[in-house]
Amino acid sequence: MGINDTFESGLELGLQITNDFINILQDDKSYQLKRIVILPDEIINEMKSTDNDNDNDTVLSVNDDIGKVQEVYLSKLGMKRMFLECYQCVYKDGNDDINALLGLLFITANDTTVMNKIVSMGYSDNYKLLITIGGYLTCSYDKTNKSSVLWTFFKKLFVSLHDNIVDNSSLLQYVIQVCLKSTLEHPRNYYACNSLRFFIASINNSHVWKEVIVTILEFLRKFDDYSIWMVLLDSVLDLKYNGFKYYRLEWERFGGTSGCDNLKYDELKPILNDIYKDLKTFVLMVGPYGGLVLLKQLHLRLGIDERLMLQLGDIIETYKNKNININDKLIYNMKRVYG
Repeated sequence: MGINDTFESGLELGLQITNDFINILQDDKSYQLKRIVILPDEIINEMKSTDNDNDNDTVLSVNDDIGKVQEVYLSKLGMKRMFLECYQCVYKDGNDDINALLGLLFITANDTTVMNKIVSMGYSDNYKLLITIGGYLTCSYDKTNKSSVLWTFFKKLFVSLHDNIVDNSSLLQYVIQVCLKSTLEHPRNYYACNSLRFFIASINNSHVWKEVIVTILEFLRKFDDYSIWMVLLDSVLDLKYNGFKYYRLEWERFGGTSGCDNLKYDELKPILNDIYKDLKTFVLMVGPYGGLVLLKQLHLRLGIDERLMLQLGDIIETYKNKNININDKLIYNMKRVYG
């Protein structure tokens, strides 16, 4: 069926669009991030005309080598067709085909009936499920991106894979990137940020913890998201106050049997000192509000950098005395945080 065809009542649709869509999401073993974008049919037609190698009318895939993301484009008509295919297969034909169930879950992301069907099937390849759900959570469709059902399923899949992989660093980096990418699509995404805390709470290796914190810092250098700054703050405070205890209990509820013993603050002090120096330089130079709050809280809660408050006052006075053309928002944010 082409892009401009109509849907006739009683027509056997099959699962052509659905299978193409799911196969694209599951096409590799490299933990490559996906970004699903729903586009008007006219734009898909224009893109199709410039891609002679692609025979699909409704689903297109383009690799973004710079952003290291695979863009998956689905037309609005294609999305409607996929829903009809999946609905007919599951509810009219009574066939719990895994691709049909996943297609329904993309469009009706809080459908617990569909989710329970998938779980009860005991699907053998949790990796493919993980990268499929990861693709859903980084899409531009907010009802899917912000689905509490999908985020919970994503965490459960991570736990099931984590306990069966000797070196799970690539797996961890993938789920971290999914959380960060999700906040790019929908800033301050509550479910993405809480899931990020959950994944960080699973780390019991200081080297891996540092890699993840550096990854988050690199993200914040490019994209200022207050909620991610607070995740970073909580991740450091957790080392001393066990603030992620809830997430560790959640790990156990999801069947996790290894990991999730919180790292200790004193053991990570040398690493924290190196990270803090770089972080402080960036925050004082650029002035993100979330970063300023983080510096202050690290000072108050952990006693880091006794000269911090004095330095901030000196910096503001220096800007005034030299009459440097500084962004008023930076001055306002500093005064708001530090008085």
